[in-house]
Amino acid sequence: MFCCNRCFGNNKYVDELIEFTKAEKGTCGYCGTELSSIIEPSKLRDRFEFLCSIYVESNDSDAKSIIDYLVDDWEIFKNQDKLKSAQLLGHILDDKSVAGKSFIPIALEDTTPKEMWIKFCGDLVNKYRFFPDHKPDDKLPELFAYLLELLDGHVYRARIESNAPFKKNEMGMPPAKLSRGGRANPVGIPYLYAASNLDTAIAETRPHPGNCVSVAKFKVIEELKVVNLISPRGMISPFDTVDEDYLLQLRYDVEFLCHLGEVLSKPVVPDTAEMEYLPTQYLCESIKKASYDGVMFKSSVGNGVNYALFGDSKLKPISVSSHKIKRLDYTSEQKKALSSVK
Repeated sequence: MFCCNRCFGNNKYVDELIEFTKAEKGTCGYCGTELSSIIEPSKLRDRFEFLCSIYVESNDSDAKSIIDYLVDDWEIFKNQDKLKSAQLLGHILDDKSVAGKSFIPIALEDTTPKEMWIKFCGDLVNKYRFFPDHKPDDKLPELFAYLLELLDGHVYRARIESNAPFKKNEMGMPPAKLSRGGRANPVGIPYLYAASNLDTAIAETRPHPGNCVSVAKFKVIEELKVVNLISPRGMISPFDTVDEDYLLQLRYDVEFLCHLGEVLSKPVVPDTAEMEYLPTQYLCESIKKASYDGVMFKSSVGNGVNYALFGDSKLKPISVSSHKIKRLDYTSEQKKALSSVK
């Protein structure tokens, strides 16, 4: 029975792996997809055996199935039927019982990536502003190449108006002396915050009903190299190495990059923003130092993508429009049940 790339959740690295083995066209025996690139599962055995070797069987309370790890760590089998994925993995590894076992990853560090992030943030905020003890691994910049996104087309930048709409020449980066610290830029070092569409650009200004907002449409006149932090797990392949230590470090670093993307997207309370922005400012500066033009991350308030661009020389403003805010839509959730008032 043959499998196809759809069986793995359209993971592009598994897709490339299947194509590399000179797959033929046909109908998949697992998901039924027709005219797909299909391959015998056993031909993927060496790569998957190596990937699964960084997880060991365990009876620990936090152990979970190997399928869960492949989904959570590498987005392999993402959004796929778990029973079919288990069957396929069993055929790949020639071990039908593998999906019923519990595993934990081989420990690389004394602390998890999440704990490392917390310590890193604590150092910057409370201890060593410029020389944190728990800084990211020195190999982290090597991973930026995996996350490279070439940006062209158009981006949008919005500003809340005071008295009148802004002109095109007023919609670029602010002067350094007027630049306040943001989620990506330190005080005095201006970045251009933009979005992939008009509505997201407006939403990111956090306007109130009655505010007027100017939105500039910029044309990208020279391709921008940006680091895509929206989904690092789906962009970094575990199949590009045969070194177990490197693969273990890769799993650790990918999780750290995911934390960076999540924190960039997370709404921050204005009263604590100055301190909470320090870790993301530090890491965005390291991305800029590696000669990239910016970073892209999810918007927490719009349906588009946000960009923090380190300069605006490769952009040209082509139009500005003014928009009056009519209403805002809020979504909330109860954090903690309150006791009844007596």
